[in-house]
Amino acid sequence: MMGSCASSVPSRVVAPQPIFRLETVRQETARTTKPVDESPKRAQRAWEFETRAFAVPSASAGSIDSRVSRFGASLTWNLRVTERTTAAVKLETERSSYKFDGLQAALPGFDLRRVDGLDVHRASVNFMHIRSKETSYFVGAGAAVAQEPGAAFEDSSVFNFQVGMRHAWNDSLSTSIGVAASTRIEEDLFALPFLGLDWTATDSWSFQFGVPATGVKFRASDSVSVALRARFEFRDFRLEDSGAMPGGILRDEGIGVELGLDWRPSPAISLGVNAGYLMNRELRFDDASGATLLEVHPDSSPFAGLSLKYQI
Repeated sequence: MMGSCASSVPSRVVAPQPIFRLETVRQETARTTKPVDESPKRAQRAWEFETRAFAVPSASAGSIDSRVSRFGASLTWNLRVTERTTAAVKLETERSSYKFDGLQAALPGFDLRRVDGLDVHRASVNFMHIRSKETSYFVGAGAAVAQEPGAAFEDSSVFNFQVGMRHAWNDSLSTSIGVAASTRIEEDLFALPFLGLDWTATDSWSFQFGVPATGVKFRASDSVSVALRARFEFRDFRLEDSGAMPGGILRDEGIGVELGLDWRPSPAISLGVNAGYLMNRELRFDDASGATLLEVHPDSSPFAGLSLKYQI
């Protein structure tokens, strides 16, 4: 599910998108020094628009019950900088809503029964340089604002960076290695080295292993695929300065395990539906300085999501 950290070569997920998500520039090309669109694999389109929705109907932690819904959209511009270098410029936005029952007894003095309009706005750019048939390098950076309307902009900003390399051992097996780092609201810098493996076993089966995303995908046909994925994510939100918890911070993190179905009715359109369970989840409420006021661990709970992707 949730908020995020670093990734090797992340899988395409319909699950919620985190404040920080490592996006190793995944190359939709064969291991070649030719320009990207000359690859025998599917040519990468210049523009990609995606919209998605996600909901956790109910998650309980003792006497506290929480419900979450999210809606987001992103726009990606894929371009070739040089014959061997490509870039992906991405703009994203997401709105989250939380509802809590029983929270007032655990946090007396704070009326947080409902927190609406928690927005994340993110911009990122990632570069991939093909050095040879086997080796390519990637580097990327991004900035995001995660806040409830009325929160101070400068206190709600986070930044991330990643750098690494990818090596193709043959046409079906490649590995990635690198490091990713991100700031967090009122917390120390989060840094994580990562190692990933991408293996296309057959024309139908492919596997991805890494941190924070791991999965297996079965391509039933040119238009239908099914995937089983697991992913760790985190989100931090700065609450409004004059709200129920002035300038406070809501943190939400955990592991989502999901089964997803993707249908591509045309080369430009992709529809996705997924469902799964959130596990090892932590909800934390901090004051404006980052001191923890309450930490709860909801039971594993189901979630569901939908996505629509359009490429031109």
